[in-house]
Amino acid sequence: MVRGLLVVVVLVVVGATPLLGAPAPVVLTATEFKWTPKDVTVTAGEITFTIVNKGSVEHNFVVEDAKGKALKEVEAILPGKTMTVKVSLKAGKYTIACTVPGHREAGMVGTLTVK
Repeated sequence: MVRGLLVVVVLVVVGATPLLGAPAPVVLTATEFKWTPKDVTVTAGEITFTIVNKGSVEHNFVVEDAKGKALKEVEAILPGKTMTVKVSLKAGKYTIACTVPGHREAGMVGTLTVK
């Protein structure tokens, strides 16, 4: 009986490990005209972003590489709405921005550091 219980405990612990090791989503709040938080540091791999638009106008969400190339984009996040997006990234520095005309220039840009 003890041996059978040990096998069950080992299976439960081993089976639960991926859930315990999954990184939490990065929650970003969009308002006029900023991201909160502005600068984010994450671990390399698949990153889940949850973007909440608490502003009164439409925003979007773009992850760009060091050369300004868009790697992932959510085209429209309406006021009061939440979007979730996943992107796989290697270690490096990236930019997060809202590219709705005038928003980046007004300060809606941040740094994403992937380690």
